[in-house]
Amino acid sequence: MLFVRGLLDRLLVVCAVVAGGLVPGFIAQYRQRLGGRLDQARLDLEPWQRLADQFHHGDIRTLIQYHLDSGDPKFHAEGAVIRSLVDTVQQLQSTVDALHASLFRQVGYLLLHADPGLARAT
Repeated sequence: MLFVRGLLDRLLVVCAVVAGGLVPGFIAQYRQRLGGRLDQARLDLEPWQRLADQFHHGDIRTLIQYHLDSGDPKFHAEGAVIRSLVDTVQQLQSTVDALHASLFRQVGYLLLHADPGLARAT
């Protein structure tokens, strides 16, 4: 019994050392990929924000509502796309903000809220 306990202790220590070396690297790569997605989403939103700046005093929500209120189906569909882009940017930004915490909070956040596709790609 003492042999099994000693073996389990050593196995636990080895797993902890391996996890201690791999987890921070995984989180760093995940944050880098997440930052890339956020940058791309911002680039996709930029032309719409310029239109909002030009015609709606910079208020993108007003631009979205203007599109959604339109009777033209294509114009209405654009409003849904713009709203989706805004929501995506906000969601990605909140995730980036959450990953600027302590290592334990980052691990906890990723265990509960990680994007499976992004985690697999990392």
